[in-house]
Amino acid sequence: MPIPDCVAPSNLSGVLLEGLPLKDSSILSALGSRTSKPYCAVYSWIVLDVKAAKYGLESESSATLQDSADVDPSDSRPARLPLVLFSHDVGFDSFGRFDKGASVRSGYAISYDGRGIFETEDTIYVLFGKGFRRPAALEAINAIPEGVIDKFWTVDFHDQGTGIAALSRSSSVVHCDIQMSVAQGHALVALVQALRDSGHHAILESVFRDIELELGTSVAMRRERN
Repeated sequence: MPIPDCVAPSNLSGVLLEGLPLKDSSILSALGSRTSKPYCAVYSWIVLDVKAAKYGLESESSATLQDSADVDPSDSRPARLPLVLFSHDVGFDSFGRFDKGASVRSGYAISYDGRGIFETEDTIYVLFGKGFRRPAALEAINAIPEGVIDKFWTVDFHDQGTGIAALSRSSSVVHCDIQMSVAQGHALVALVQALRDSGHHAILESVFRDIELELGTSVAMRRERN
């Protein structure tokens, strides 16, 4: 089925947010030393404000999902906020539940600091780089499977076109292996950084990171040989 518009990579609506700096891995080390709760680093993320008439929610993050008539006084679980996280690119999961590069949908938040930490009952998500926050209908969110998303679920095959894009009909991965001069490599890294900073290419975040990593490694090896 086609991916809902609220999490489609081509959808650039909503509020553009700054997550944690891409190179700031100290938060992951800190989480690993102070909590036994699973944590997950994500990129190309979207925070969804759930709109549901049943709960009278209209993107009010201060509201909770508990109807007062349904609250059990003996339930000690934290209140759930009407917020759900979707990421097109998992970077790391401390329990190995999600593969690198996978897409994932969280459960409802129990806390969100408005920037880089989004916590649910079972996971602390660490949001790196830029992302979006936008409203979404409850029906649309319920249509997205919770947890790891099958890559084929996120592809609308009617919009594949021809050429390289058509390869996705038989394979979910395409490759591009090219050579360039050192000067061209530095210029490409600068271009990638500019594209990333624009915030308009969230779907390419994992590609940007791989380009920087590959070129950085190649340039370092070239220097060692010289």
